[in-house]
Amino acid sequence: GRSAFKFSYKFAPGKPDDGVTMKVPFSMASQVSPDHLDWVVPGFFREKITALIKGLTKQYRKQLVPVSKTVDIIMVEMERRSEPLLSALGRFIYRRFGVDIPASQWSVSEIPDYLKMRVSILDHQGREIRSGKDASILNEYAPCASPGQVEPDIWEKARAKWEKKGIMSWDFGDLPETISLGTNLPVYPGLEPAPGGVNFRLFKNSAEASETHKKGVKALFMIRFRKDLKFLKKDFKLPDASFAKAAYFGGGRTVERGMYDNITNRFFLLNIRTKVDFEGHASAIGRSILPEGRSLIELTERVLDAYHNANPSVQAFGSRLTRELEGLVPKDFLDRYAPDRIAHLPRYLKALKIRAERGAYARDKDQEKAGRIEPFTEALRRNLRDISSHASLEKRKSFEEFFWMVEEFKVSVFAQELKTPFPVSAKRLEEKLREVERMV
Repeated sequence: GRSAFKFSYKFAPGKPDDGVTMKVPFSMASQVSPDHLDWVVPGFFREKITALIKGLTKQYRKQLVPVSKTVDIIMVEMERRSEPLLSALGRFIYRRFGVDIPASQWSVSEIPDYLKMRVSILDHQGREIRSGKDASILNEYAPCASPGQVEPDIWEKARAKWEKKGIMSWDFGDLPETISLGTNLPVYPGLEPAPGGVNFRLFKNSAEASETHKKGVKALFMIRFRKDLKFLKKDFKLPDASFAKAAYFGGGRTVERGMYDNITNRFFLLNIRTKVDFEGHASAIGRSILPEGRSLIELTERVLDAYHNANPSVQAFGSRLTRELEGLVPKDFLDRYAPDRIAHLPRYLKALKIRAERGAYARDKDQEKAGRIEPFTEALRRNLRDISSHASLEKRKSFEEFFWMVEEFKVSVFAQELKTPFPVSAKRLEEKLREVERMV
């Protein structure tokens, strides 16, 4: 990321500290992505790639022989990016050699220990408190300094110097990511919403600072645009017909609040740390808030109408389709989905309604069509178990794209007359699924 750490090397074959060690203060450990460590030591890269390819089962390995020549090509042609090495390697090999290797087939255990980065976690005095060659230890340390490690008088002096209450505009300069109170003792400045304004304060926990700061930025923008938001709130009133249809989603008032939160979060909930960026964003969005708000009202009404129309037929068809309906449009859909995704929900809901109505008269035909969808819904369930907080951002994004492709495929199978915005087929879904499964 933006941090620099000390490295050391020790030649000690068979010993735990053999190879390269990266020394990380415990207060900064959570800021280091374990995925980046595989790329850090260029001198070990060739050996690491060789070990990975040789560790593949014969089914895949035989397609990449001679291994030395394959590794030569990878070293010259593969772009090094800020993503997991195995994801980049799998994608490159597929595109360059046509060999499709799922991420689960790579055997990291085949990499010799001296090629794996050793991470040494240091306390606030620079003493090692934990070490190992499993980079996941970086995630075990909360990104904070406890009161026992920051002298009370130092902490209070820092607060007196930096903290400020009752802020109504960005008149305090730029915010650094961290402020050092001593060796290995960073604190994290940020904004926080407060009654009557915004506070600028110091945090001991970087995750808390980041989340609170975005809310503080949002609060500052809402002060800046308070007149626009007053008009927006007046606009965010559902018509009586739609209000009655909002019962499943918590009632009309809940949906109105959801629309308001959707717009304000989309425009204002940001990690902005400079006055230039704040003013630039304010200028860029000023004329968009009200039109975007009105557009969201129209989208929301369409979703409520489509849900209301589809629900009776779906409920009558059976519990399986009802679960699909609830999964597609959860009660918090305004919180989960961006407007460009909400815009497609009415079409998906209409497709569900058409399926339920046709299927009620031709169950065998519905089951035949469902059989074409089932491999991909099963793949969604299977891969969802692997999508965790440790999955790469690229994999989570690709998995989400696959999810929506499956929804489009359902439209093409059960309600072809509604059409899809892009070509979709079983073959395209299989290709996308392989892409997801090549990632880590």
